Amino acid sequence: MSSRAIERERQNLIDKYNAQAGRMTGVTSEQQEALQGTSGTPNDANRYVTELDAANLVTGPASAVDNNLAQFNGITGKIVEDSGLPNTDVTSAVSLKHAIQHAIIATADHTSTATSGKMLKANANGLPVDATNTDAEVASAVTLKHTAGTDTALGAVGSKNPPIDADKAIYRDSTASDALVTSTWTQVKAFLKTYFDTLYVAVTGRYRYAAALADAGTITLPTITANWSAHGFIHCAHASTGVISESAEFEYGSTGAVQIIRGTANIEANGATAGKISLGPAVVANPVVIKNNLGGGVSVNAMITLWYV
Repeated sequence: MSSRAIERERQNLIDKYNAQAGRMTGVTSEQQEALQGTSGTPNDANRYVTELDAANLVTGPASAVDNNLAQFNGITGKIVEDSGLPNTDVTSAVSLKHAIQHAIIATADHTSTATSGKMLKANANGLPVDATNTDAEVASAVTLKHTAGTDTALGAVGSKNPPIDADKAIYRDSTASDALVTSTWTQVKAFLKTYFDTLYVAVTGRYRYAAALADAGTITLPTITANWSAHGFIHCAHASTGVISESAEFEYGSTGAVQIIRGTANIEANGATAGKISLGPAVVANPVVIKNNLGGGVSVNAMITLWYV
């Protein structure tokens, strides 16, 4: 019998034995051990093949877009699917960094460059930057206020005398929730003039007389406009002694009728009595004429001050 026939017979016997022992057929014992493995840790001298559970294998998607990132889907039996996110988007996101001070590329912790003790404020981009005021200066500004009943804080305000028309007065607007507002002194003066014009008549004329008034001499006062009055004073001193002997406060209107408000006995209104200073003749007239009726050649030094409209 040839050697090949002997080998076939040998293999047939092995297959029958394996079939009875529940082992694989058609393989050598070495192949059996390689497929099923042997005890011990596999290594270069002890390689073997084991069964693999395909239930937990990661499978790919049915289709995907080139250059898109992959992502897992599911908890068990992971599936790789298309994320829909191009890798260029990731590159762009990494390159987008803080362009003002610190690019987000460092591995070290960020440290602030703000000055110690300074208050931070935001710049035009809304980012915190170093401010110019210290916290102590801010606290001082808060405490500097006007205390009710005192002017301690306001005493530090500068002064100016006199003000000029372009200067401003500060006050609260009662029609705008007491908001602080200002007006120039030109505006303030115009307001006060309008107000006082409703209380007082504006004086447009003034008359003054100071000279000797001889016996029987006269002084003609200014003509008065209708519906308005003149108000004045007269003082008379004898030329020989210089002592004031006659005086009066008086007023008259456009009719020429004089009214003495107060005065000495030797001054009369609208008359021609001898021994008196007459403020206006017996027959009233406008303008009023003052006459020295003292008689006896008596001359007086007269001083008259008159205001009228």
